[in-house]
Amino acid sequence: MVMEPVIPTSAKLRSVSRLARVCTWLVGLAVAFAAPVQSASAAKLSVVTTIAPLAMLVQDLGGDHVEASSLVTGATSVHAYEPAPSDLMRIAGADLLVSIGGELDGWLDKLLVGKKPAAVVVHLLDDGVAASASEDPHVWLDPVWGRDRALPSLVRALSAIDKPGAPQYEASARRVADGLTNLEEDIRAILADAPARGFLAFHPAWSWFGARFDLHPVGVVEEGGGTEPGAGALAALLDAARASGIRAILIEPQMDPRLARTVASEIGAAVVLVDPLGDLGSVDRGSYRNLMLFNAHGFARALGSVRP
Repeated sequence: MVMEPVIPTSAKLRSVSRLARVCTWLVGLAVAFAAPVQSASAAKLSVVTTIAPLAMLVQDLGGDHVEASSLVTGATSVHAYEPAPSDLMRIAGADLLVSIGGELDGWLDKLLVGKKPAAVVVHLLDDGVAASASEDPHVWLDPVWGRDRALPSLVRALSAIDKPGAPQYEASARRVADGLTNLEEDIRAILADAPARGFLAFHPAWSWFGARFDLHPVGVVEEGGGTEPGAGALAALLDAARASGIRAILIEPQMDPRLARTVASEIGAAVVLVDPLGDLGSVDRGSYRNLMLFNAHGFARALGSVRP
């Protein structure tokens, strides 16, 4: 027969008392950390966009009413995006999902196949926003498109899920629209003295930007999808670049620049960084206005307004 040790009653009481204090402390700690998160998340709409420029526009429009984030971030290409488990969790918990639509970020629809997201889903190119500029889907690189097409769609979507906030979204839209008008004028001023109007880009992302600001593409190094040009196409591109007096090739942080640097060395040109997607964590490319001004100054250097 095994005898249990005899613990004095006073010691038992002290042990129970310590355990109770520890449990009380842990519960209090959990409440202290959980309560602010719950109140903050309840106060804002969660808006998840496929690309950062859309999140920038949504945040400008929604202000303190929304918390906007992007699935594609940093130096990730929208064409090569692969969802992380945390992305799927954000999608599942979102109030609103916003994409460009079409081939650019059609992978969002594939992620939603077989699921019934609680969020409202808006594809801007399917929401009365027709594409043009040779069917280039990079529509957000035209601030007038952002003002005249994207903002009304976003206001409708936010107002549908937050009816009490609708008047504020409409008022914010007027302010953001005025800012985009000013942005267009500022970009025109930056590009006004450019001695050339033809540009050579690595990636065909700039048709909308070029059409808006009276610039024309001489060609692109890579048509898209990671496919490098064949020998004949590359020779023709080099001839066109030399004939047009191209001084710089526009490269992007989401693309491998090695081929562009090779082409640049063949024609005696520089390379200039521009960015179609931006980065929400960046100082110079973390807002829509800053991103577009960054690109305008990049184009000005490539076109010869200032030394690359």
